[in-house]
Amino acid sequence: MVRSLIFILVTLCCALPVHAGDPVRIFTEEFPPFNYMEGGKVGGISTAVVEAAFQLAGVEYTISLCKWRRAMAEIKSSPNTFVYTMARTPSREDEYAWVGKLFDRELILYRHRDRDDLAQLPFEELRHKTRPCVIRDDAAHEWLLSLNFPEENIYQLSGFAVHQCPKMVQEKHADFAAINPYSLKYMIRAGQLEDVFVAYSCILKEDGYYLATGLQSDPVLVEKLRRAFARLAAEGLNERLAEDYLCR
Repeated sequence: MVRSLIFILVTLCCALPVHAGDPVRIFTEEFPPFNYMEGGKVGGISTAVVEAAFQLAGVEYTISLCKWRRAMAEIKSSPNTFVYTMARTPSREDEYAWVGKLFDRELILYRHRDRDDLAQLPFEELRHKTRPCVIRDDAAHEWLLSLNFPEENIYQLSGFAVHQCPKMVQEKHADFAAINPYSLKYMIRAGQLEDVFVAYSCILKEDGYYLATGLQSDPVLVEKLRRAFARLAAEGLNERLAEDYLCR
């Protein structure tokens, strides 16, 4: 059903004019199941929404996978450059133009199922007596700092190491991993992790993950893409992709 919807939308948009100039550049990171390298190209449920939106808007594009720091640097320095899947957080709100929502955002602290001692800790003690693991400078890192976890207590990994945080918990080198449940489910399915994770009661639910761009980007282009995202949302594409993934 999802593929049929995308096919119809892509067919409809073929007659639309393409944004003048070279294809705009879109950057993303390895963040399955939202975006990741698959069969030599960038795939994932966020990628499907982004591609459908650009095609519906009649805007030519290229998508590249890179480290998150480079992606952020690109949209800050280059107009008409986009990045996804980006968490829309209060600290980022005024720094970027938020083009289109992809999916709801949820972060959970997961522990190893054998670590019952962690389940008994009140949150105040947990902040100062445990070592969670995050990717440096991403939204989960920002979230833990906002919860007053001491910086020196946080294991901070970098690069394409998304699966390494729960791996640290699985091997009991870290106490918690702050991660999106979609991503954890993907990594267990893919055989990258064992099914040994239990959610702690600390959960973040916020507005969502977005496609974003810098404030210097062409407002006409941004508005055209926003209209395309609104149409896709009205057609239910995002919800169908999420449901399809969760029901596999």
